[in-house]
Amino acid sequence: MKTELREVKKLRILSIAKIALIFGIVFGLFQGIGAGLAAKQTLVTYPDLANLSFSDPSVVGNPQMVFSLIVIKMGWWNILAMPIVLAFVWWLAALISAWIYNLIAKKFGGIKLELA
Repeated sequence: MKTELREVKKLRILSIAKIALIFGIVFGLFQGIGAGLAAKQTLVTYPDLANLSFSDPSVVGNPQMVFSLIVIKMGWWNILAMPIVLAFVWWLAALISAWIYNLIAKKFGGIKLELA
């Protein structure tokens, strides 16, 4: 079987971003389910957190507590929100990464692949 060495000179940016969007949706769904379950379990274990507000002294100035409180307050809405948020983040990251790859590949050459 003969192999051939080929160079990836340019990526189709929107093609890469489209695949990343799909991955973002899938992983966002898993993360959303996990966050929803964690929020439910947290409220079962610590029911006083349901009454905690963002202006509470223990929350103000503590970014980790603010993020945790957002996840807890959202509860099962995480299943809807996380795929949307992660799809956008993955899409944007892939868009920027593919664009940067094209700039670098134009100047220095692309990745070389051995195709069978």
